[in-house]
Order: sequence, then C-alpha cells, then structure tokens
Amino acid sequence: MLNNISRDALAAALADRYPAFNAAWAERTADRLLSTIDDRLEINVREWLEGRPLTDIWVRTSHGRLFSVASLMEIQQNSDFVSALTNLNILLSGNEPLAMTRIFPVIE
Repeated sequence: MLNNISRDALAAALADRYPAFNAAWAERTADRLLSTIDDRLEINVREWLEGRPLTDIWVRTSHGRLFSVASLMEIQQNSDFVSALTNLNILLSGNEPLAMTRIFPVIE
C-alpha cells in the first residue's frame, strides 16, 4: 500500500497522462493503485509523478527472467505506466502465471 503518495496528485497525473479517460477513471485508478501496489514500487510511482526516469526495480521470475516497470513498458512497446506497474506488482505478489499472460498475451 502506498501511504506516502498523494491521491489527488496521482489522480491529477493520471488524468493528464491518460487523456482518453475521464476524471472518474483517474480517481478510481489512483485509489486502486494506492491500495494494491507493493511499497517496493513506491519510488517508481514518485518518479513517474515527477516525470523522472524510472529506477529499475528488478523482479525475477521462476524461469530467471528479470522485469522492471521500464522493461515492461519497452516489451509492450508503449508508455502505459499503469499496466506495467500493475503487471510488476502481480509478479511481486507471486502470481507469475497471471503476470506472464498479461505481459505476453496470446495473439490469435
């Protein structure tokens, strides 16, 4: 849980950086992130809020692959911080199968 991040600042940044979504989405997403994201990822949230480069916080899978928020954004070839942060958090929580499915979706 990210207790040291301002909900209002996070919601404002989400609304600004995800203009396709409305303010209600930004507020719900801020609440979800603040209540579910592992404290170890707080530095990445702060860096994102401040527009700074993200520190690589590496998480190793059971197969020895290493992932960070920045590496996930690169793999997915987009700047979707929320998805990358959520996926790394899922890995940290121990649900590797779900995280890998979200990182590498099956394309039909």
